[in-house]
Amino acid sequence: MSDYQQWVQMVPIGYDATMAAELKAPVLDPVWFLLRQLHFGEFHHDGGSSPVDIEVTLAQAQPSRMRAAAGGQEPAEIRLGRSPLEAVIEQEAVANDGLENLRMRAAGGLRLQRLLRAAGLAAQADVWAGRGRFVPPARAVLDDEVRDWYDTMAGRVPDARLIGGQVARIVSGQDTTTVLAPGELDVLKAWQAGTGIWEHSARGQGNWDPEQLEYRLSAGGVVGDGEVVLDVPEYVEGTLDWYAFDVGHVSLGLTGQTGVTRLHRLPVPLEFAGMPNNRFWSFEDPGLNFDLLELFTRTDRRPSTATMMALEFALSYGDDWCQVPLPLPAHAVCQIQSVVITDCFGDTVTAERPAGRWNLFRPDDPQAPDGLGTVFVNAAPNLVLDGEPLEEVHFLRDEQANLAWAIETRVPAPLGGSRPPAAPAEPGPSASATGTSWTLAPVSLARNWFPLVPVADEAGRLAVGTLWTARDARPGGRVLGELLPGKRLHDNEVPSEGVQVVRSWQSARAIDGSLHFWIGRAKIPRQTDLAPDLRFDVVDP
Repeated sequence: MSDYQQWVQMVPIGYDATMAAELKAPVLDPVWFLLRQLHFGEFHHDGGSSPVDIEVTLAQAQPSRMRAAAGGQEPAEIRLGRSPLEAVIEQEAVANDGLENLRMRAAGGLRLQRLLRAAGLAAQADVWAGRGRFVPPARAVLDDEVRDWYDTMAGRVPDARLIGGQVARIVSGQDTTTVLAPGELDVLKAWQAGTGIWEHSARGQGNWDPEQLEYRLSAGGVVGDGEVVLDVPEYVEGTLDWYAFDVGHVSLGLTGQTGVTRLHRLPVPLEFAGMPNNRFWSFEDPGLNFDLLELFTRTDRRPSTATMMALEFALSYGDDWCQVPLPLPAHAVCQIQSVVITDCFGDTVTAERPAGRWNLFRPDDPQAPDGLGTVFVNAAPNLVLDGEPLEEVHFLRDEQANLAWAIETRVPAPLGGSRPPAAPAEPGPSASATGTSWTLAPVSLARNWFPLVPVADEAGRLAVGTLWTARDARPGGRVLGELLPGKRLHDNEVPSEGVQVVRSWQSARAIDGSLHFWIGRAKIPRQTDLAPDLRFDVVDP
């Protein structure tokens, strides 16, 4: 007798070479299957049905008005279109008078001359150079570099700031006295239309709060039956997303209503790596191994509640979710008014807000916790490029002196970019007495060091002061300059490790490929080892 076990395996063999009969899988008695479903209660379909259609009723619109949270400014009208929202929020006024942005103004004048010469109007290029002659401001202190630049540009390149208004009047027909050469009007219209590059310049102070060193604003639009306001309580730099917005309740003065849209969508099962299969006798994807989680490898540690919730969702309820794609325009504020689900049995169910504080992907609205929610879709740029700093200010603590310091390490330069501030003051001569002497040494800090002194009648506030050795010193940039007219910096904005604020040109491409430029600011951890190093008493042996 053989030691090996023997068995007989029966394999069904189809006689139809086309496999048509086998694929049909005919049933001899289909009524029997229906009776078995009736006996097991499957016709009650309690939780066993599948959604086949979802009707979503929503209203959507872009924000059309914005107001800075600081400074008591009035709301301003905005047109987002396809512009990056970061450019609209971070933009500040680009000054083009005095000694500001001289190279940019010259680049605009050179572009007009190139267009005129390309159209065969070289003589008119020289005429416009005389109309917009570069002239230094009265009583302006010029260094050798700026003075040589004015001497080079005067009478050769027009100032775009001076000729901009005149060109606008000629194109609009208000100026009928200026004699134009044939074809010159078309050139002026092309110059006024720009290069297709968007340069954002805010009207007013912008949304930067100098007292808290961050962007704070409210944006609103008319969505559905009324106004919807979104607040940005704190934004320092980077990319805006849905979690930076909260539903606000301070009106911006918008009235009206918009229509609603009803969309019918087919629900698509939600899929993610490692999710459980929705059928028996199949193995999950081995690409994700939950056994490698710290929950199982480090049994000596107590697992976190968040880890347990995520694991329970992934292993037990991961195949119970569906996703419903909704097409929304960029920067759209969407209010979902109703969601009606139709299952495979023809029953309809109106969705309700999930129990508990479920607010994933929607701005928090504490005054309407039972609503389906307001969704804000921001088309953030894929990459934002930062230029060289136009201005850089370091804020640091001085616990010994019981104050803080603001140090301007880079200040704007007239010819673009930035430059270091004034050089530090030379230390005074040492004592000439012989032997051990004790003298009072003066403070030898540079003029770009500004003390932030606690305000006696305002707890937790700091005021910008000056050193007694440089009482006439004034900030060379905007970051500190905006704190001078009666504003007070919050004390908690200057931590013990210090921070620095960088102001620079930024650029990004919108979703339609257009190129946008603006000046923005960023608050980042301090990256230098600057220290006050004050010396009050010196003992010379």
